[in-house]
Amino acid sequence: MIRYAGAHVRRRSRTRISSCVLAFAALVTTVVLLGSATGRWRVVPVLSGSMDPALRTGDVAVVVPQNVADVRVGQVVVYQIPIGDRHLEMHRIVRVTSGPRGTDVVTAGDANRGWDPWTARLQGSMVWRVAFRVRWLGYVVLFLGRPEVRIACLLAGVGMLLGLGLRWIWGVVPSTDKHSSTGAVDVDS
Repeated sequence: MIRYAGAHVRRRSRTRISSCVLAFAALVTTVVLLGSATGRWRVVPVLSGSMDPALRTGDVAVVVPQNVADVRVGQVVVYQIPIGDRHLEMHRIVRVTSGPRGTDVVTAGDANRGWDPWTARLQGSMVWRVAFRVRWLGYVVLFLGRPEVRIACLLAGVGMLLGLGLRWIWGVVPSTDKHSSTGAVDVDS
């Protein structure tokens, strides 16, 4: 009887831990999708240490839209660099120049010795500015963004819904018989 109770407790603990991990993943996914859908914020994982200590590798930066005309020195923005592969960069503004052709910025990473070797023209009327960071969540966002993980989460979610639906349809209820080790309930005919 003690061995059965111990196995039952371990099984319930694993179920609770699995449920908590799944709920956390669902919450992170919902927050990311909600921000993207409404355009109020985006979640950007920090991939390098160039902004250390303000933004560290593995952090996630929550960025919000801001009018280009309102950018100021000291803000950290996400912009497209004007050279090479034109990738997105997340650096601090060190100089702003506004003119008839647009707003140009010079940026630098906090951990870098000098300024970035270019002047970037901010395209459009909005720029994404870092509002705050969440430590270590970038690793989770990157992990959840992998195609095989997204498929596994989708299949797990569908499987859980299917299992709950079948349990509801079949009317499966847990046994209340404390003397049965198999969980079967005796029914008198």
